[in-house]
Amino acid sequence: MKQQIYILLILTLGIISCQDVDSLVNSIAQENRVECEAIGFGGSSSSLYKKFKKLKRNASKDELIKLTNHDSLAVIGYSSYALIDRKLIQPNKLLQRFIDNKDAVSTFCGCIMSSETLSSLIYHRYWNSRVEYPDNEDYEKFVINDSRDLQKMDSLILYSKKPDWILLSRAFENRIYSNNYKSKIEYWAFKKNDFYALEYVFKNLRTGNEEKIIESFDEYVANDENHQAQKEKILQMKNEMNNEY
Repeated sequence: MKQQIYILLILTLGIISCQDVDSLVNSIAQENRVECEAIGFGGSSSSLYKKFKKLKRNASKDELIKLTNHDSLAVIGYSSYALIDRKLIQPNKLLQRFIDNKDAVSTFCGCIMSSETLSSLIYHRYWNSRVEYPDNEDYEKFVINDSRDLQKMDSLILYSKKPDWILLSRAFENRIYSNNYKSKIEYWAFKKNDFYALEYVFKNLRTGNEEKIIESFDEYVANDENHQAQKEKILQMKNEMNNEY
């Protein structure tokens, strides 16, 4: 009799848990927005993020993986967060799934409302866990605690066809790469004329590439679609090179 009661209790708790997960998923899907823990000018606690924390706590690994196929981008985003936070999946595996997906989900962090691709959400969830800020008053100064997982994610970015610009910038800023990546980095710099790649080769692959770098700098500055601030940075680097030779 006691065994039957115990089995019934387990089944009842399982049903309640499933219903709770379904309710949370439906609520998140209805709002279809990814929020940070604190939102608004006053840093109010996000009710949507509280639902995410419950989802992370109550959903099983299999449920979370299944939810990464959900129609709602917010559900996919929060499910990915939970998988990364609980270390239930290698983050590079998640990034690989969504790196070519350009659909953007609405986001609300602090006082900023914007939109972000799933690949960016996934990448930055893990990236933020590897970042330290020695100076609490200057968040532009940070230290990366590198890891094999982060290296794999950055490698995926460098070898993808059209990654988000922010992901490409992170990949180039995170470390100095071995010679195995030299041709791919030069591809981004000299073929795609990417600002962050040009900045990288200027700092780390200048020797032997001087002529290509100057030509690529001129091409970048001549492109009306490029941002003025980045053009000015390119001109500074070009002037530095001209003063050297």
